[in-house]
Amino acid sequence: MTPDELAQEIRNIFSECAQKHLPRKRNHNKPWITTETLGAIATRKILKQEHGNTSSDYKEANSTVKSFIKRGKRLHQEQKLNQIETLVFSNKHKEMYSQINALTREFRPRLNVIKDKNGNALTDQEKIGERWAEYCCEMYDSSEIIPP
Repeated sequence: MTPDELAQEIRNIFSECAQKHLPRKRNHNKPWITTETLGAIATRKILKQEHGNTSSDYKEANSTVKSFIKRGKRLHQEQKLNQIETLVFSNKHKEMYSQINALTREFRPRLNVIKDKNGNALTDQEKIGERWAEYCCEMYDSSEIIPP
């Protein structure tokens, strides 16, 4: 047995043991999705691949997944509200406001857009960097003295 074959066999053994004994990694973006929900999602995916999305089994699995997600989200929000309530009673206002902001904050995509000298929008990272460098050089090279 060559060292490469031995290393591959060891990798296979480790991956089999990891799949068998370690829990599945949870999605960090949505903490209300539990392992039970992930199992239902996997079942729904298998049913869709086998029968398509028109079969009654798939529709039942889909409704089950939706109910798991709704219930998990409701329970997660209740836990967060209970945490906020305990923070109110323990006079930890800074932590309370940060928890409230985390619950009510809306998604805002990050926009990396800047205008060049002519007013055209630049979206490429390299061109944005070049424009900032050009702008800073103009600011430092100007002969005007701007009062603070």
